[in-house]
Amino acid sequence: MGVMSGYSLPLLFLTLFATANLFIPAVHGGNCAESKSSTLLIVFGDSFFDVGYGNDELCLPSNDPPYGKSLNPEVRTGRFSDGLVVPDYIAKYLRLADDEGKVTAYKSSLNIQQTLQGCASLSFAMAGAGVKQSADKSKSLSSQVDIFLGDSKKYFVESGAKFVGKQDETLYLFSIGTYDYLFNLHRMKDEEHVQDSAERVTAAIVDQVKRIAKDGSVTGKRFAFTTVALRYLPVVQKVYYKDQSQLGLLDKLETIHHSKLGEKLAKLAQELRATGIMINYSILQYHSIIKAIMEGPEKYGLDRTTVMDACCGDRSYNADGCGHSDKRGCNDPTAYVFWDGMHNTQHINQEIARIFWNGPTDMTFPQNLQTLAGTRKPQYDFSVNADELIGSKCCLDTTQKQETSSLSN
Repeated sequence: MGVMSGYSLPLLFLTLFATANLFIPAVHGGNCAESKSSTLLIVFGDSFFDVGYGNDELCLPSNDPPYGKSLNPEVRTGRFSDGLVVPDYIAKYLRLADDEGKVTAYKSSLNIQQTLQGCASLSFAMAGAGVKQSADKSKSLSSQVDIFLGDSKKYFVESGAKFVGKQDETLYLFSIGTYDYLFNLHRMKDEEHVQDSAERVTAAIVDQVKRIAKDGSVTGKRFAFTTVALRYLPVVQKVYYKDQSQLGLLDKLETIHHSKLGEKLAKLAQELRATGIMINYSILQYHSIIKAIMEGPEKYGLDRTTVMDACCGDRSYNADGCGHSDKRGCNDPTAYVFWDGMHNTQHINQEIARIFWNGPTDMTFPQNLQTLAGTRKPQYDFSVNADELIGSKCCLDTTQKQETSSLSN
């Protein structure tokens, strides 16, 4: 694969999780907003959805400046962004976030009651997590599910039920698979390898969904997933900057992952229905959103000459780490798609959450989170205009574009 002999993608990936000079415990749970929702939110996944659990186990750069700079610079959040991440915004839509707008991170050093402090959202997502492959000391998806299906589940449901008044409408939110693909990227030399990799990863994801769904004491069997978006990551662009012939395979990988995940979830739903278990789900085409932005950055107020770069970091594409001081351009994270070599800025996370919540079926198949959660309209006003992004030509046909346009008018 050309430059793979000169660079190790997993190594570049892990530079983002290098040991910080000072470990400061991440902020957890706080005073929750008054809920008008009957939903509990449980989050599983990797660094894209990590809201601080990683910092309970590891020393991570996400707990030091400039991470979190768009929020209170004095408060460490443990998030791989300049601010909030997608689950935070979803929790706001559901009115489950605390008064600072954050999902609660699971804390292995505390019991569940101490962790939640009355909140009804909890994230087990950890940086470096994969389905079949995980970074050293990170917890894989199956390990995260193990924790939830253990004692934490009972305490979470009891505590959450007191907060929202119900305990049968849990929403499970997943972001997983990126690390598995990055770790094995050097093996994907053709479409056959891509197909095989996507088959194994999606099968492993659905296996964990099945575990949760078949647990007799777990209620509210609703599941939501983001697809993977690899091609435009600054760490990937750095590896392939001399030889981009393999990038087409990543396009196929993203599409195949989405297709196989949808097929397997549909089959699982059919299988479980025969046993009297009903599940419902939503899949966000995250890769399509990123592709739309990267191929037409001017539409979103971004500069084509820098759209591939991370806001902070070092070397080509600002892909190496994020350091402890702002780089040129980092004073305005809203001008960037990527915050560091892999993760989005708060601005992009906000738009992704908006589309996940009420986007069309071409972006959120077979339904969006608003429908999945059973609410008729968004419960939180982000004042974000994502109509143009929702109507991107790569995601909608002409008829749907016209329908979206008429709605925005």
